[in-house]
Amino acid sequence: MDAQELLGFAYELKGQISYARHSYEQYLSLYPESKGATRVQQRLASLITARKSAPKDLRDAKADKIIPKWETFGSISQFYRRATSSFDIDTETTTSVINITDNRVNISEIDTLLNYNARRRSDNYDLCARFTGGYIYDLQSNSETSNEVPVNELYFDALDIKNNANARIGRQRTNKGGVFGRFDGIDTGYQFNDWVKINFTTGYLLPTVTESANKDAFFTSLRVDTGTFFNAWDFSFYYMQQDEGEVAARQAIGTEFRYFHPRCSLFGLIDHDILFNETNTILLNGSWVLDNKISLNGAIDLRQSPLLTIQNALQVQTFKTIKEMLASFSEDQLLDIARDRTAQVKTFILGMSMPLSRSYTFNADITCSKISATEASAGIEAFPATDTEYFINTQVVGNHVFKQNDSSIAGLNYNDTTHNETLSLRWNYRIPLTQKIRLNPRVSIAERNNDDDTSQSIFGLAFKMDYRWDRRTSFEFELSSESSDKTLVSGQEKNDIFYLNLGYHHNF
Repeated sequence: MDAQELLGFAYELKGQISYARHSYEQYLSLYPESKGATRVQQRLASLITARKSAPKDLRDAKADKIIPKWETFGSISQFYRRATSSFDIDTETTTSVINITDNRVNISEIDTLLNYNARRRSDNYDLCARFTGGYIYDLQSNSETSNEVPVNELYFDALDIKNNANARIGRQRTNKGGVFGRFDGIDTGYQFNDWVKINFTTGYLLPTVTESANKDAFFTSLRVDTGTFFNAWDFSFYYMQQDEGEVAARQAIGTEFRYFHPRCSLFGLIDHDILFNETNTILLNGSWVLDNKISLNGAIDLRQSPLLTIQNALQVQTFKTIKEMLASFSEDQLLDIARDRTAQVKTFILGMSMPLSRSYTFNADITCSKISATEASAGIEAFPATDTEYFINTQVVGNHVFKQNDSSIAGLNYNDTTHNETLSLRWNYRIPLTQKIRLNPRVSIAERNNDDDTSQSIFGLAFKMDYRWDRRTSFEFELSSESSDKTLVSGQEKNDIFYLNLGYHHNF
């Protein structure tokens, strides 16, 4: 997805406008619901507008001045989603064979998603309002309370260009300054000079997009962004405090750093909680492009899971809030219980991408991961640690294989986890049948051996069709199935899952 957008941008920089437009249109056709769709739509609109002639005197008089006006744009999509499952178990006993069957509808709903944006720009300011949300109508229930109204984003954003200040208020999402996830609140920033920017964020954390903010989960974050130094390095330092009612839930200090170079990049994050005196996260992620165009990438990810806060003490408990637990435990005891409910996860990733020819690329990566055990406390049993688990993925990506502008991905995966070993083969093919119709068949086969002396064969088949009505409207149809045969110690188990996705997406 990113490569498709960057390809259009590269054509745009080179002045090859027709190729740029084609790449942007392909992006919108392939990824109409992505986060970058609005951005690409704007780039495409600017290319189309730039090609239109304007009166010479109008261009000369206003070439260097932005005329303030409100612009609105966005998208709406509606999809019917349906998932059914069935299983058939034959269990042999000493005297007979017991058969158990079941068929059920797991999902039957209509999902509506609206993204609406309003923007006004001038030479001195940039104003933007955004709403992203929808309505999930459950067709299996007659109760309106079972339907969900997710609100992903609802905020107003203002940038004061002259004074180098910005503010965003409302429901939003961030992963900076020690705040990870959605919240209802305000995020502000002030650029002191070319190297220093101060940011202040405060609000209430959001449990889910269908719930109101947790009024007990109040937080504040102060972040200082510095850079860029030596045309490559950026650094951020932050302090974050989160409360749970009247008690402290998290107090963290941390730093982020980034290094950018045309041939290599590095990102790092360290988050340390001074309330628990525990390091929450140590993350390093980098990539390097060699002279022979082989690209290497790797990551080291050491973290607490879930993120260490006092709310972790609520896991597997009958209590619903920390305030309820404080009636039975002291604050120090809750901190210890939260530690006991939190595991340590270590993950190491090493990957590479190698071009085989102008049309084919070979990708491979290996991931090693291990999760520690948790401690027993407060009436909750301990969870055992996992073994060191390995995930090996290889794939060959081909473009223009059978037809111009088609793409094919063939992959072979091997997973060695605590409870099973799995070998799988998959094939994903995208073909533009016409300028408006794109087909996407997918096939997967897997063999799994479990540690309880059972084995399982899995076969997956999927078909997707995209029909682009015009530049703004597209329709999508997808049907997939997965069948598995599991050999039990004394019997056989068959499972079938079917999934249907049907709907449209419209940009305005």
